[in-house]
Amino acid sequence: MSHRERLLVPWSWVLVALAAVASVAVTCALVLSWPLVLGVTAVVSVLVGLLLWQLSSPVVADAAGLRAGTARIEWRWVAGARSLDAAEVEDRLRGRADVRAWRLQRSYVPGAVRVELCDPADPHPAWLISSRRPEQLAAAIRERLRTEREDDRGEH
Repeated sequence: MSHRERLLVPWSWVLVALAAVASVAVTCALVLSWPLVLGVTAVVSVLVGLLLWQLSSPVVADAAGLRAGTARIEWRWVAGARSLDAAEVEDRLRGRADVRAWRLQRSYVPGAVRVELCDPADPHPAWLISSRRPEQLAAAIRERLRTEREDDRGEH
């Protein structure tokens, strides 16, 4: 079982970005020629689009390991996972969580998963990962861990 999602920014952010691009276009139209207005608007649109894409984060649990944003970890270092309820997510967003935990939290994503780690060299005892489908992500992680452990027992 694998899990793949991308934590895209909310539509309201896209609308604000479009308003900002329109504002730049109108401002440029007052002082520049139309070809320059179109060029500046195109460049600003691309930059804003890249920024919005950069602010989105992939969350992937597959055979290669767990990936959240730019962070990656192999399955041998993952001990378990559980989805968090709304109260637990709110506690973590308000800062009442283990400060040592690595976080990929997005305030606009309602769910989250706590992934326990077992790497003695890692300063982070856990990962807190925002997810729009936290139950599915936690289930995919647990299934992958079960499969990995069965594979390890089968090799010996």
